Amino acid sequence: MICGGTGRGTHFLWSVAAIAAIVIISAGCDSGQDPAQKARLDPILAVVNNSPITRKDIKALMMATGRAAPASDMDGLLARSLVEELVERRLILQRSGEIGEFVEDARVQSLVQLVSRQYGSKEELEKILHEEKIDLSRWKKSIRETFEIEQVLEREVYSKIDISEADILAFYNENREMFRVGKRWRVRQIVVRSEEDAKKLRARVVAGVSFALLARQASIGVERNRGGDMGLFSSGELPCKVQKVIQSLKGDEASPVVQTSSGFHLFQVTERRSAGVQPFRAVRKNISTRLLARRGREILRKWIIELKGEAKIRYYWGNLNEDTAG
Repeated sequence: MICGGTGRGTHFLWSVAAIAAIVIISAGCDSGQDPAQKARLDPILAVVNNSPITRKDIKALMMATGRAAPASDMDGLLARSLVEELVERRLILQRSGEIGEFVEDARVQSLVQLVSRQYGSKEELEKILHEEKIDLSRWKKSIRETFEIEQVLEREVYSKIDISEADILAFYNENREMFRVGKRWRVRQIVVRSEEDAKKLRARVVAGVSFALLARQASIGVERNRGGDMGLFSSGELPCKVQKVIQSLKGDEASPVVQTSSGFHLFQVTERRSAGVQPFRAVRKNISTRLLARRGREILRKWIIELKGEAKIRYYWGNLNEDTAG
């Protein structure tokens, strides 16, 4: 239980889909249901400059961007928003082709391997794709397309944004309360599997052995290579039991042994920060990122409107029925 309350461009695969969803703008006309599509196994939902978008494209997009495939009973508004997202992706990809963007195979393969590990193995991933009736090559194509979109957005949108130091400082001065924080503690920990081992390690710290050195040698925590450094914590961000121990420590003393579901812990506070407004230098990067995202959304919205205005888009909403998930 938690005690108390609670770069430039698009550098992560999932961010592209999120940005595209923000700028969903309806365009074109409702062409109803194309009778020729009724008998198709993969009905066409829209055509963008003679390039069709089908229901299977929705599934491939979901898998490629790390989202769950849409449920068969999803509401019509959600279904239409997914089609609009695909329309916008298709327009950006067509722009990518015009300017000759290129994505290296190694980059795609690297992400394929990462996703495979997340699903357990390549075989398990392929099994899931098969169950979802998604062709492996189509899925990989969606990944490549997402990378292409990232590159195009960097060139056409984010590279055109200029955030000055004056802009960043003005935001800080106008929103100082946004950066107010409570007391904070930088904490190290050593976590082991037995209470006996934890007590022996504490005795060595008391005898003068470096806490960080022992963390590297004996801790099973993920932060062991950082000498047990867990980073900065504010009140309310740690479990109550741990927070009370942290707040009671003096200087750089080692805490008593604390048992949690993860094992037996020793804690050490290496830095204490008072409550107040964070200095400009500490939040400058955060403000810059925030301003880039805000202006990026504005430019992206206008750019998408321009792309749609120049494109020929037809929708077949009649093919978007309760079986949208395929």
